[in-house]
Amino acid sequence: LCGHLGIEMDLLENQFWATSRTCIICASHGALYDPQTGASMTPIAKKPLIKIDLLEENHKVFWQPTYQIKPYVCPI
Repeated sequence: LCGHLGIEMDLLENQFWATSRTCIICASHGALYDPQTGASMTPIAKKPLIKIDLLEENHKVFWQPTYQIKPYVCPI
């Protein structure tokens, strides 16, 4: 999620890299982020990206919930 608007960052599914491929870009408004640290590289985004821990098992990748990132639970 973008540190500026809190929205999904990919314009096309799973595409996050800026043309230079040296930083992650928010497709909605162009905020740039350092891929190693998640720090904002532009003044528009005040918050860094939140790191998501991953686990790979049997050629599948799973993300690990944390206190900041939790699975969506449908309220119905």
